[in-house]
Amino acid sequence: MRRLLHEPLERFEELFAECLEPVEWDDAVFPPGCLPATGSLTFTRPHGGAVLVRTSPCRFETGDFTLGVLLSRGACVFSTPEQLQAFFAGSVARAFGEPENTCELALAAAATGASTDKEAHAHGVPETMARALDTELFERLQLTVQGQEAALRRLAHSAVAHFSKRKPKRPASILLVGPAGTGKTTIVEALPRALGAVGFGEISLFRIDCNELVDRAHVTRLVGVPPGYAGSEREAPLMRALRGRRPLVLLLDEVDRADPSIFDSLLLTLLDRGTLTSATGEDVPTTHALVAMTSNLGAEEIASSLVRTSIHDRWAVERLCRDALVANGLTSAVVGRIQSIAVFDGLEGELGREAALASIRHLADEYGLDVVDVDDAIADVVVDIAADLGCGARALRHAAGWLLSVPLAEAARDGATGEVVVTAGPPLLVRQLSPW
Repeated sequence: MRRLLHEPLERFEELFAECLEPVEWDDAVFPPGCLPATGSLTFTRPHGGAVLVRTSPCRFETGDFTLGVLLSRGACVFSTPEQLQAFFAGSVARAFGEPENTCELALAAAATGASTDKEAHAHGVPETMARALDTELFERLQLTVQGQEAALRRLAHSAVAHFSKRKPKRPASILLVGPAGTGKTTIVEALPRALGAVGFGEISLFRIDCNELVDRAHVTRLVGVPPGYAGSEREAPLMRALRGRRPLVLLLDEVDRADPSIFDSLLLTLLDRGTLTSATGEDVPTTHALVAMTSNLGAEEIASSLVRTSIHDRWAVERLCRDALVANGLTSAVVGRIQSIAVFDGLEGELGREAALASIRHLADEYGLDVVDVDDAIADVVVDIAADLGCGARALRHAAGWLLSVPLAEAARDGATGEVVVTAGPPLLVRQLSPW
């Protein structure tokens, strides 16, 4: 693989032309950390269109989705020579510990019409060439939920992949699963704004609290009231949101709490056919939606199983999650139609401490204060109080409030503004940071 890192575009164009018959190398060198370290690398164009790249499957931990798919599953598809060149000049180069070939990345991007709105100051290379769009979105999402790196990367990739499509055939779907209070709902609610910030324009959010879908009467909230009944003249808000055909994030919160007898059929139709039938019998397209479902179903079982599985091994994690979800009551018909699963960790250890500090900063912001330093003992106390309550990030917010509301209020009343530090004392004290 290494021999292709710095090849010009012409070499990849030749490769596309040559591989109507398979082009195979038996001694390809895989990136450091791969087991085995070498194997086969094959390029084919089965129907004269996109190139199918195959490798001998191997074990390799990486945060790069495309490279991970190629090496762990043994196959990946590239539509154009420019796309294939960009993969080797970027993802593969990084895996070998070599600098990205930014000149080749820029040429590949220019050939495919990629955006050039942000220029890097060093070489005039567009910044969007140096960082994948899903990485930009991931970094935006991290501003809302601390930690949870693997889950946020899965969500970012799913969103970018779907909203980049020009003619989607069905909606995208992702299940966010993990303990209560770990940020699943919060991050989906933040997704439309984050997508807008990285260039996807205005994307709407529609939230459905599935714990309210407990009988057939509640279905009218989704699809409307049948003709002849009171209220039939009003269109259901969900159908109105879908009918607009604007990009939409559809949040199904606590999906496992809906009554399966009334919900499964609706969800299967929405995901399978790419439509939702209104009360009047009209099929309304749902292909422009990303369906994001949250659940804590089987969270403990999944967490204990992941002790023996790397969170970055996407395929092993998804198999484990799907088995756990079915075992805990989610129907296999629904689970089988979920395209991607993002697993959220419990707020323990360093992740719990980071979340506690974030809760303290958010609370201080309500008083117009910017906490720049907190004694470690204070964060530990917030974590301990929250552990007794047992409801994740919500408990951390409550614990931060109980411990710090009075000192923060006193500091604000005494005229403190801007940057402050919080010291354990005793007494616990919020102190204005000196400008000198």
